[in-house]
Amino acid sequence: MKSVNSECKIVLYDYRESVNYLVAFFWEHIDAYLTGNFDEGDLRDRLAAIGFDRVYINTELVVELIMRKPRRRTKRAVRLAPTEVKMARLLITGMRPSIIAQEMDRKPSTISTIKSNIFRKTNVDNIIDLMGAMDGAQVALRV
Repeated sequence: MKSVNSECKIVLYDYRESVNYLVAFFWEHIDAYLTGNFDEGDLRDRLAAIGFDRVYINTELVVELIMRKPRRRTKRAVRLAPTEVKMARLLITGMRPSIIAQEMDRKPSTISTIKSNIFRKTNVDNIIDLMGAMDGAQVALRV
């Protein structure tokens, strides 16, 4: 809406009183937020605030946003191509890159590049750590 008319004011009403996405809404330039239990005084305060080009959010929500523990992000699965998964498994078994090159009918330089990509994607720098990364079942095939 603001891209069409930059002067418009946006007041968000949420009857669920959820603050999970509230910050993102303010980043998207809403001007005020009303919870499901607002009264006439709250509405008057919010309208007055946005009339003076101020963002309005009630004190209870501010406290909740400040005191709320951040959600823990789950680790994103490492995405390896099928060739990378096959090669990682061969490396873990102890096979040398030159032997892998013969087995996969690739140049040794190609195998070296694939190995570097595997290490970068799994955030490891040796075969032992790669074994742990592959064991952790956090490796997903990229299709």
